This record gives sequence, structure tokens and C-alpha cells, in this order.
Amino acid sequence: MAILSGKCIFPAMNAVGPYLTLTEAAKYCGYQPRRFRDLVREYSIPRRGPAGNRFSQSDLDAFMHVPVTFLVPGQKIERAPRIVT
Repeated sequence: MAILSGKCIFPAMNAVGPYLTLTEAAKYCGYQPRRFRDLVREYSIPRRGPAGNRFSQSDLDAFMHVPVTFLVPGQKIERAPRIVT
């Protein structure tokens, strides 16, 4: 079951720590930080903490178990073209 939170759909669960930085969360999920940052935007993985710069381990476990739960219907990521010189 999911609940609507603003424009994002998140699993109906309580966030439980520990809370990890982006680099720690990327390592926990088995990604490089740059790829994990892209996944956070693509899947709307919730950020926690007063500064919104932490990720709950319980959210990450839910994301790894069923990633589609964190997708926002109709959301498309606009990416700037990369120029290779």
C-alpha cells in the first residue's frame, strides 16, 4: 500500500534509522555516488533529516526490495546534454 505525499508516492511505512549520507547510502545499495544520485531523482527516494540530506536505511531496504514503489507516475527527468571534447 502506498500513500500520496505531495507529488510523490512513498510506501506507507515509518522511516527507521540509521540515517545515511548520500555516499554511505550509495555504498549500502551497491552503487557509485553519482549513479545513486541519479536514482534518487529518478525514483524519488525520500530524503530525511532536518537538512534533507540523509536517507533512512528502512527506505533504502524498501527501495532495493521493490524499486517501482518509489516511481512517480508521469515523472520524466530532463537531463542536460553532455558535451564531450
